[in-house]
Amino acid sequence: MVTRTFKVVTWVGFLMISATLPTMTGSGLAAAQRVGGTPNTYQQARSVVVNGIPLETDVIVAIERAYRVPVRNGRYWYDRVSGVWGFEGGPGLGQMQPGLMLGGAMRSDASRGNTGVFVNGRQLHMLDVLALRRCTVVIPGRYWVNALGIGGYEGGPPMFNLAQMCAPARSSGGTQSECFSNGCQSTNSNTGIGAITDGQGHGMVFLPGGGSVSTPN
Repeated sequence: MVTRTFKVVTWVGFLMISATLPTMTGSGLAAAQRVGGTPNTYQQARSVVVNGIPLETDVIVAIERAYRVPVRNGRYWYDRVSGVWGFEGGPGLGQMQPGLMLGGAMRSDASRGNTGVFVNGRQLHMLDVLALRRCTVVIPGRYWVNALGIGGYEGGPPMFNLAQMCAPARSSGGTQSECFSNGCQSTNSNTGIGAITDGQGHGMVFLPGGGSVSTPN
């Protein structure tokens, strides 16, 4: 199995924190898929759907080996352009290697968003937009964004770099809060902890060092 180290930016919605993860090249993924001997009981227990298409058990095993984390059963969306992924009906929860041929084509309603902000064809969830508002003004429209956070309007040249725009802000300290008609956000520059909520019982807490917790869990 061939692996390499891929410098990625872990996205929380589209708020990015640098991380280095072990990922797998196409040949490495294919090699892992050729590894046999998966028990039938394990096969029956796996149900991972990506962009509407169930993944083969060998592919799931290859992903788990590449990222060294278990893949939970469930229904996911995956953005091949940016590598961002999340659960169906929800915001972006992380980032993996872009360009993997996993599942089908990502649907525009993968996150069931109604924000009018489209990135690589997906209409963003409100928590995605609230996360972006921590970095910049968010204008409804259709955009492309690659795995490095560089993006622009669909069909147009690069216009912004989210990795730079969403870098942790330096401030004099304390907690800053802001509310909108569809949610609130707050950040404490002393602890590095931030939070966003859509006002409907759903939210996300950003932890120092790049972790995050969705609520309800």
